[in-house]
Amino acid sequence: MFDMLTLDQLYTLHTSICGHAFQAYERIMDGPEPRVPVFSDEWALHSAHADELRETAAAVYDEITRREMADA
Repeated sequence: MFDMLTLDQLYTLHTSICGHAFQAYERIMDGPEPRVPVFSDEWALHSAHADELRETAAAVYDEITRREMADA
């Protein structure tokens, strides 16, 4: 999936995705308090978006780890 990217590009991609995931989280949370009602459609949408970003970031991190272990 990430074969065309260099390790440096993967680091950049991971940083970017994590930033977007944090922004998605901030849209629904303000510290410990939710910004939107927890059972609303808006919450579900933003929560699903943040989850997808976290899953993608984890996949990128796994690829980074795999490559670093292969080089060691």
